Amino acid sequence: MSVFLDLYKRLNILSRAGEELSLYRMCPNREDCWQNAKDRVPPKDNDWCTISYPWVGPRYEELRLVAIGENLNEYGGLNALVELIEEAKDLILNGYRRVRFHAAFDEYPGSFLWHRLGCYAVALGASRGVMTPKWDTDGYPVPKDVSTAFDWIAFTEHIKCAPQGEKSKPTVAMWERCGTHILREELMLLEPKHILVLGQSNNAWFLAEHVFDSKWRDEKKIGAVRMAKGELGGKSVKIWVVPHPQSFGGAAKSIFDDLVKASHLST
Repeated sequence: MSVFLDLYKRLNILSRAGEELSLYRMCPNREDCWQNAKDRVPPKDNDWCTISYPWVGPRYEELRLVAIGENLNEYGGLNALVELIEEAKDLILNGYRRVRFHAAFDEYPGSFLWHRLGCYAVALGASRGVMTPKWDTDGYPVPKDVSTAFDWIAFTEHIKCAPQGEKSKPTVAMWERCGTHILREELMLLEPKHILVLGQSNNAWFLAEHVFDSKWRDEKKIGAVRMAKGELGGKSVKIWVVPHPQSFGGAAKSIFDDLVKASHLST
């Protein structure tokens, strides 16, 4: 992860000594991004608004699929994404689909995000011949294959800040600044061949408008799944856009089925 640490130091969001810095205090875009969220800054005794480097699975080079979420919900820290995915992998392997981590149900009912992300990785990996999954009786991959699918992907968040409240909903300025300032730089290091976008509204729109070299082209729609091609650093990338699993109806089985169909149509 040294390349990401070097990047964050160059962007002045990590200290020269590698210490985590509060993004809403130190990021060069902080004044614009937090202008309309001054009442939503993280509490000083629980400052989760620090950069988190991407999860990069040990077999990422075989598929080069990067999944992009929106942002963390009142959570952060340099190892946050790695810790979350490592724990989610274990829980999925043990049969959990709604991942709650260690929280009690009344504190946090859990999320289908991690299970569905693993399933989507299986669909794309299988269509590219890098995975040979087994299927459960309901049409999803078996838990072992969903869990191990994370080994073939990278995962990062579009917005790096997590405002307090409203499920950490970012400000418009965060959407306008963060993709260009940080996310694009991360993607240039990862050099993906495929990008899976979780979220059909802001996440997809600001990626297309602010992160890629130019407008997406050859757009097609298969059910709930959008497909397109884009240029990133002068290299062609295949793009897959699905509803965010945390959105209303975003965890439906039909979305997975649509992605399976779409992934085979584009091979």
